[in-house]
Amino acid sequence: MNEWARLVDRYASELKKYELVCAFTGQSLTENNINEPCPENSKDLLDQDAADMTFFTEEVPPKSAIGNGRHWFGKPSSRGFKLSGSVFKEDASFI
Repeated sequence: MNEWARLVDRYASELKKYELVCAFTGQSLTENNINEPCPENSKDLLDQDAADMTFFTEEVPPKSAIGNGRHWFGKPSSRGFKLSGSVFKEDASFI
């Protein structure tokens, strides 16, 4: 039984490596939302500096992805969200 539990834990941790979420909504990638419009990634974001935005991913989306109305999927932030910008340059644990 212990061997089975270790195997399940290992399998779950391996799958976690492939989990992706939308940088703008935090939604997990699914077959239903991969090609759907993103309600939070509107043209209004084009007026904002990416350094002042909040993302649900570790990576900051490229400029071409911001404001295009589509989801942009990346690895989830360990904090649940990530503020980009100078705040995180001061504390390397958040980069």
